[in-house]
Amino acid sequence: MDKDTVKNGKIEVIYHKGKRIIYADFTGLSADHFIKAIAEMEDQSLSSPEKNILHLLNFTDCWMNNEAKERADKMMKKLMGAGFTVRTAGFGAARVQGVIARGVKSDMYIGRTKADALEHLTD
Repeated sequence: MDKDTVKNGKIEVIYHKGKRIIYADFTGLSADHFIKAIAEMEDQSLSSPEKNILHLLNFTDCWMNNEAKERADKMMKKLMGAGFTVRTAGFGAARVQGVIARGVKSDMYIGRTKADALEHLTD
């Protein structure tokens, strides 16, 4: 999937404190583009050389809906079924977004800033 399909969404691998992190920048995405970005994040995760995956999610000004939650649930089930464990932290989430996100992954940490979320992932 090319980057144009997900508008300004960006899924990339970053490193912090020597740890590999799949960073999903959902900034400003509509619900439809958000769903496409989740699919790209799933592909990136399934191709991870490590079975313990770290996800960092930027929810700033994005639109979530029930279909996006269902797509994220599907991704998590697929990753768990493939033997991956996932630790997730997000930031930029409005209160409702945080509730929806924790509906997908109850232990998701929602930080105030990217730096806060990164520190949580790499502690």
